[in-house]
Amino acid sequence: MPFDTPYIFEFAFESTSAIPTMRVRIAFASDPLDATPSWTDVTSDVMSISIRRGRQHELNRMESGTAIVELKNTSFEYYPTNTGSAYYDNMKAMKRISIQGSYDDGTSYKDLYTGYIEAWIPTWKGEGGYGAIMTLRCVDGMKIVGRYRINDAVGYAEEASGIRIGNILDDVGWPAADRDIDTGQVTIIATGAMENINALDHAQKVAESELGLFLVAPNGYMTFHDRAHRTGSSSLAIFGDDSGEDRFRDIKFILDETLLYNEVRATREGGTEQVSTNSSSITAYGRSSLIQTGLLLTSDFLALKHANYMIARYSDIEMRVKEIQLHSAIDPFNTLPKILDLDISDKITCRKNEAVIDGDYFIEGVQHDWTPTVGLITKYALSDANRYLQDPDEQSDILRPNAPGTNTNLTPFPGTGEANWEDVDEATTDEDTTYVWSAVSPRDDYNIENPPYPYGTISKVVITARVREAGVGANFLIETYVGGNNYTDPVSWREAPAAYTNYTWEMTVSPDTSAAWTWAEVNGMEVGIRFVAGTGETRCTQLFATVYYIPSW
Repeated sequence: MPFDTPYIFEFAFESTSAIPTMRVRIAFASDPLDATPSWTDVTSDVMSISIRRGRQHELNRMESGTAIVELKNTSFEYYPTNTGSAYYDNMKAMKRISIQGSYDDGTSYKDLYTGYIEAWIPTWKGEGGYGAIMTLRCVDGMKIVGRYRINDAVGYAEEASGIRIGNILDDVGWPAADRDIDTGQVTIIATGAMENINALDHAQKVAESELGLFLVAPNGYMTFHDRAHRTGSSSLAIFGDDSGEDRFRDIKFILDETLLYNEVRATREGGTEQVSTNSSSITAYGRSSLIQTGLLLTSDFLALKHANYMIARYSDIEMRVKEIQLHSAIDPFNTLPKILDLDISDKITCRKNEAVIDGDYFIEGVQHDWTPTVGLITKYALSDANRYLQDPDEQSDILRPNAPGTNTNLTPFPGTGEANWEDVDEATTDEDTTYVWSAVSPRDDYNIENPPYPYGTISKVVITARVREAGVGANFLIETYVGGNNYTDPVSWREAPAAYTNYTWEMTVSPDTSAAWTWAEVNGMEVGIRFVAGTGETRCTQLFATVYYIPSW
């Protein structure tokens, strides 16, 4: 049958839901990465839509978003071989497609999916080749990133994770305007020369190292959520069974061991495996190990922090909501706007009284299915927000002298050429083997190491001095420089004992501002000791600061 004499095969629909109003557009005349695609509306031919985005398991990588769109093709307009079609010569693989929904009868639209037509598949509803349909199989921009190989004789510099994601997208040629990239909370290692490195694999490894997400948003933007993205977010909807709450069609909750890990082994690129365990969980459930390798972190310390966080999140089993299903026909004027607005990483509240389910969840995966006779059915794969935002235990880092500070007046012992700070910097005290001393009244101050993990809220800073007197009547004073200014222990002068003893000065606020400590202040501070002469000499064999903080993941 020639294309210009179509057989008429009618499709009849009885719509049970006037909303949402759906819109599907194809950029027939544009190239895949054009900054401003030229859209053609094909909504009148759309028979069904199915969209899958995100992930089902919260520890998996975000998957490439897919969509299936069925177009009525009884006029044969969507056959690529039909020279009489208005779209002839433009029905090609990787043409851009946009799927949107409206809850106000088409006054405004919300993006549900933006991607590329991977395949044009002719099918038929009737027997004998009648009732022509063109099925469009679509993928999102992850496929374009995944097809690109990075070859760079220099490679990437050490940089923040968000900067690295941006540089990868620059190499791919992804439009700068079509991005939504968080800054990043960790520094990613330099790569050196790169040969045939898959751009998507590298971007996903950056996200894994950040404990973040790399995905494509409904508007087609390449998106990077760093680990701080979900912190402090508020619930955007309450789906429950009480009056005034948004209706749901179905809710699935589960108590299982899918997300149980009580031993985490994390290894950074070029580093040593770091292990974190929860012995109580191992006793209760048996050992369950999570192995993460090739992390792009700059130190083994950060790899251990990474492992500690995973243990904090996954070493216990809890009842959780796995999935919630919504239907546009159920309370459409209240629920539908939320369906069209909500997306991956948004927080929602799920309640079911009889099951004693009442908690906040993050959306991890989105599934939309639409036909004109049924309306829009949406499913969200969820993760427990309380588990994701697990408050870590307080951590502490010891910062030892690593250079001279403002004053260098004490006498080093044994005087073998070591600098003063080198006689008090040992991790394990050597007592009278090395120390600084004075029988008069000078002082020493030392620069200290920077914190290895400067993320989080500082609880306090404690300076520790290990001192003794060789004689009687020797007094000492702990001091510090913060913000370039000198401050002394309010306990004032203390008499050193005959045996080495640790003395501390605890500061819950910065002495320079009387406000909470900042990481910049800790980075710039010095620790010091001042002696007053008695009848003997005063000795200091160790001097260091300890910073206590609640890490931010």
